Amino acid sequence: MPNMTITRFYGESGSDQLEVRNDYLTSLSDLTTNSKPLINTLSILAGEHRRYGKIICEVIEGHILKVSTKLPCLYLIDSIIKNIGAPYIEHFARCIVRIFTDTFLKADEKTRKLLFKLRSTWRDIFPVERLRDLDASIRDIDPNWPKLTEIENPGTVHINPNFLKVNSEIECLVNL
Repeated sequence: MPNMTITRFYGESGSDQLEVRNDYLTSLSDLTTNSKPLINTLSILAGEHRRYGKIICEVIEGHILKVSTKLPCLYLIDSIIKNIGAPYIEHFARCIVRIFTDTFLKADEKTRKLLFKLRSTWRDIFPVERLRDLDASIRDIDPNWPKLTEIENPGTVHINPNFLKVNSEIECLVNL
């Protein structure tokens, strides 16, 4: 369960923060199906209240861990991180493994395929280390979950230094 205490921000009252928390939670409680218009509205609200990004992330995290229909909330997170970006990427990076794993555990096979598709779009958004953690957590549940980070980032390419030396010698001879 996320920490539901309200962090004081310089120049903002606790009542403003509480109001944002309560208003966002009220709006979020309407997200019971995959409603693109509602996801867009909630994303716009998150964008308008960036300075309360940590609070909004806490509200979404707390909500998704309580509700039975979790996929629409993950689509909301996806919309926020892709359309709004900072500060939400940083805040959601801290809890995405837990949220995603909780959702995966309670999902049927059809939803798990949708989760895989969703996760596949995050390679340029969340840090690679966080995505590796997410994939490892899911592989603990389903050993067939692909190692996406290896597919996405196959590692470094090793070049034989002798190959470079031979090619530079050939280039020198050609330029003579």
